[in-house]
Amino acid sequence: MADPSELAHTAWEQALDALERDLEQAEEIIDRRESGQAAEILEWAVPDLSSRLPAALVERATQLAARQRVLIERLPDAIAAVRRQSAVTTKMSRSSHSPHQASVYIDTIA
Repeated sequence: MADPSELAHTAWEQALDALERDLEQAEEIIDRRESGQAAEILEWAVPDLSSRLPAALVERATQLAARQRVLIERLPDAIAAVRRQSAVTTKMSRSSHSPHQASVYIDTIA
């Protein structure tokens, strides 16, 4: 039978691995948005952890938490940029479909 502390360590290690992958994806989404590229958004799953974080993993968890704080600080600017882009897109869409503002072309070749 496996040692409960080993099982807890493995469970937490897997949870931190998943958290790190999710964090990397979130950073990539923000970075790609800033460069105008699309990124796939994946759904997050809450890990099932019933034990305390093992002491050997505290430093790693602390580093991941620090990266999360940096990412969280970047979110308001990213959200504002998406809202601005959405507003411009909406205005352009409305003006291009308005019957009162049809495009006019003038042939200047004589």
